[in-house]
Amino acid sequence: MPLYKPPNSSPLEIHPMALQPARPRGQSALEYLVTYGWAILAIVIIGAALWYTGVFSPESFIGVKSASGFSGMLASDFSVDPLGKLTIILNNQLGNAISNISVAGGSCSPASVAAGGNTTCKASGALPSGAPGSTYQGAVRGWYVNARSGINHTLSGTIRGRYEGAWLPWVDSTAVLSLHLENNALDASPSGNNGNLNGPPTFVPSCKKGGCYSFAGPSSSQKIGLSTPLITGTGDFTATAWVNLVNPAVANFVMGNYGSGNAGGVELYVYNGIVNYYATAATSGGPVLSANQWYHVAWVRSSGTVTLYLNGAPVYSAGNANAITGSRNWYAGGGTDYNAENLNGQIDEAHVYARALSATEIAAMYNYENAG
Repeated sequence: MPLYKPPNSSPLEIHPMALQPARPRGQSALEYLVTYGWAILAIVIIGAALWYTGVFSPESFIGVKSASGFSGMLASDFSVDPLGKLTIILNNQLGNAISNISVAGGSCSPASVAAGGNTTCKASGALPSGAPGSTYQGAVRGWYVNARSGINHTLSGTIRGRYEGAWLPWVDSTAVLSLHLENNALDASPSGNNGNLNGPPTFVPSCKKGGCYSFAGPSSSQKIGLSTPLITGTGDFTATAWVNLVNPAVANFVMGNYGSGNAGGVELYVYNGIVNYYATAATSGGPVLSANQWYHVAWVRSSGTVTLYLNGAPVYSAGNANAITGSRNWYAGGGTDYNAENLNGQIDEAHVYARALSATEIAAMYNYENAG
């Protein structure tokens, strides 16, 4: 009896490719990498470059400026300048009037507002200083009284953003000297104490912030001289500069009106690798400076106490209330009437103020000028 054959059936067909042996999985993966590896590598490199430049940073999508907290109040706008000075507008959303509004380190105006009203609060040094455009995040603390209940309340919140504006050292009304040293010795301060290039020192177009002058040391007479003593008496003052020294171990006269014929003057200098202040007696201390490296140095005399700064931070403080006397003029890079301690290296951005700058201001100056 013949076997049953289903209708329309046909013999089993096998595709020729099915008879070929299977390739190992490792070989397939290798071929994939060879074919697409360069494309994958290019995508990784491009992605890393975009991340490095900030394209994929959260700030690029949500914005860097934000405020949180401030229970019952809305921080409708705020700004922080490079000195850390805060200005913030708070809107009263508590539903009733409040009074005695204040913030730590400052005040608010008006101090009393109705429901829905605004008050503007300002505080100095509310946040650390920072370079213009750099980011900050900090806490804001304040107080108010609920006018309905008479109960005191604490107000606290967090703000985040970028430092806005620029604190320009030479705009300060107490500046008596600001030398940018851009191929001249012109004074950018309100005092107009222009200097003379003696020697002259050598102009260098690219230094810490723009150009500067290079001085050849005791073997030369290169220095910058003013036509005024600039600082005398026992009052407060501040002097700052960027220096890059060939040999910090020897005496390098940065600024002052001290001289062999003016022993009562002041000398601001680097010696034995550290920052020094001399007015009848020496005050010195802090870390040792390395050769051929830029440093921001500052001398602040406040109520008879001298504080030495290095790269925006205080490094030594001691009493020295001795009067600065004599009529010899102020010089940078060398003494008023002698060359034995002439600076060997470079000076940039030299400033003098007729007041004691705060630690916050010194730090802000360092941050601003260090940004280039």
